[in-house]
Amino acid sequence: MQQAQLQAFAEQFAEWNSRVNLVSRADIQHLVERHILHSLLIARAIQFVPGTRVIDVGTGGGFPGLPLAIAFPTTEFLLVDSTAKKVKAVQSMLEAVGVNNAATRWTRAEELHREQRGQFDFATGRAVSTLPEFWALVRPLLHCRSKNAMPNGLLYLKGGDLRTELQGLPNNARTQAWALHPWAAYPFFETKQLVHVTDCPPLPKAVPRV
Repeated sequence: MQQAQLQAFAEQFAEWNSRVNLVSRADIQHLVERHILHSLLIARAIQFVPGTRVIDVGTGGGFPGLPLAIAFPTTEFLLVDSTAKKVKAVQSMLEAVGVNNAATRWTRAEELHREQRGQFDFATGRAVSTLPEFWALVRPLLHCRSKNAMPNGLLYLKGGDLRTELQGLPNNARTQAWALHPWAAYPFFETKQLVHVTDCPPLPKAVPRV
């Protein structure tokens, strides 16, 4: 079922990309590797438990939120972008592929701060802005009632040397980073990372059984 939905999504995306510039014309040749697989690698770090709520800010053509919504059908996703034509395309693809656990919003994340404040377990994004800027943008949307295997927070896909950006985060923010290349041995992933940012309390350690 999920494999068929991912294939249908790839076909729908290619069709929409011929009308709306969701990714570059050259990059469409690498859609599966550089966009769908890239998004799905978040699932190597976390398996969302049923009922988790995720907001994907700056979703663009639906990444990483739409592939993740297919991979986690019991997780609720809100895909947000400030470009109306991209949101229209993503909404059409959701309907065509039969993804029922995701919705779209045409808005800026700042405009959701009052309406959706503290409503989500995780935020996702993919190289939308610098890490400190993006964390400041999404933090008001998150709460700390963690129920997954890691504390609630941001799951951010970005490439390059992130040391300066990590140093620019607030002092109370804790981070964990994963290099993606060990999970997907393509040249594209050699400099790509997944970063988890949180200021929620650490999860209690499991008590060993005796």
